[in-house]
Amino acid sequence: MTIISRYIIQEFNKIFFYSLAVAASLFFIIELFERLDVFVKYHASLLAVCKYFVFKFPFIFLTVAPIAVLLATFITLGILARNFEIVALRASGVSLFHVAVPILTYALITSFVSLIGNELITPYANRKAKSIYSEIRGRKGKYLFRQHQLWYRGDEAIYNIRFFSHHDNKLQGVTIYFVDHDFHLSKRVDAKEADWDKNNNQWVFLNVTTRTFTADQKIETSFHKQAAIPLKETPETFKQEIHEPEEMSYQELKQYIEKTIEEGYDTTQYRADMYAKLSRPFINLVIALLGIPFALHIGRRGGFAAGVTLSFSVGFFFWVFFNICLALGYSGEIHPLISAWIANLTFGAIGLWMLLQTRH
Repeated sequence: MTIISRYIIQEFNKIFFYSLAVAASLFFIIELFERLDVFVKYHASLLAVCKYFVFKFPFIFLTVAPIAVLLATFITLGILARNFEIVALRASGVSLFHVAVPILTYALITSFVSLIGNELITPYANRKAKSIYSEIRGRKGKYLFRQHQLWYRGDEAIYNIRFFSHHDNKLQGVTIYFVDHDFHLSKRVDAKEADWDKNNNQWVFLNVTTRTFTADQKIETSFHKQAAIPLKETPETFKQEIHEPEEMSYQELKQYIEKTIEEGYDTTQYRADMYAKLSRPFINLVIALLGIPFALHIGRRGGFAAGVTLSFSVGFFFWVFFNICLALGYSGEIHPLISAWIANLTFGAIGLWMLLQTRH
């Protein structure tokens, strides 16, 4: 590694970790205020709250890493350009590509660290954080999740759900066992699927078979193409209990999808999340590649505040575009694989083109 590369990495590293600390602190404060009413309502102990945020930290770190990479890129190169160090390097025969390589290498390493973290650390930590949050709310032990189904014990019924789509609040392969206080089975409901009716705040079941067990040990059976069944449980109930994509590794999610496909359910949304597990970590590399030409341009004009503002603007537009593409993948408008990678490929190509066009 040359002296120039070491110097650039040293400066980038300091700003990266400072930016990471600031971004993580802001994320922590937002998360704290979002959960504060629950912590107060259920008289959560300080130890439980601390444990929750300890296990939440890996997710926070990997989420804000691209912001830190972008800020470090803008500030590092902006300072070098403003102090005419880039001009001096160019006059000495050092190409812009040589200047960009240390930053791109750092961003690439960060991407691989994020990829490994998302596979080995974050899913477990997210599950633990969710479990602690459920314990704080007094909901410990109400559910059992396996890769192919969810068992959930409500106040008046026990649910067996084969598949839950967390994006459009749809249950598929539903069996509900209604029990009395003595735990005697009074009714069983089987349905192909259930949709959440936002307007009336109730579940609407399709292809419903209801079996009522009478006191004289008879079974009354009825069938309805569509029926609204009043239940206390809402989509948020099952979102709290079922493992969402960020709580599963790539391999776990892949196995879950394969099992669900075998049972005949649509897994388009989960496939988009699965491919996004591979594409999201490389946002760090793409955002650095995109930020380098902007940083060089702004740095020449000496506008530090403008550089920070522009870095947030670039990050914001990238994130909006990434999520729009992912939403199109969830809906099946585009292939899930394309939806997860198109933002990286598009902005990466733009960043590379701008870098090649940059003349300092």
